[in-house]
Amino acid sequence: MEKIEILKELMTTKIQRQTSELKVFTVLRKLVNYVFEATEKSPKKFKATFVDKLRNLCLSANGNLVRANLCRLDDASRQLDRKNYQIKAYEDLKELESVSLLSLENKCILPRQYAQISKQITEALKYLTAWIKSDNERKNK
Repeated sequence: MEKIEILKELMTTKIQRQTSELKVFTVLRKLVNYVFEATEKSPKKFKATFVDKLRNLCLSANGNLVRANLCRLDDASRQLDRKNYQIKAYEDLKELESVSLLSLENKCILPRQYAQISKQITEALKYLTAWIKSDNERKNK
């Protein structure tokens, strides 16, 4: 894809976000912000392990959702790309769920922080699966 086409898509996506954004993006952005805030005061000994992993998984999930959203459903190969990015985001969120539990068990995050992260992951997964289902229904029409 040429740079001009990518820029046009980015601008279109930005305009769409300002008017109506998919709920999964709003929920995930809230999760990313919370994870960064919650890990801000984590013990330094966890900085290179749990803190970085939690943050990187959040950013990876966000990046995969953005890439999925850039793939339009009017082209079969782009449909497959979109589905793959959605699946990668789903995998990132499931791994984030596991790493956050390990972080709690190792006292990197507090129980209330773990509860909030888990709640937000569950909500993000719910909206992501709804988006995937919606795409499948649109594709089958």
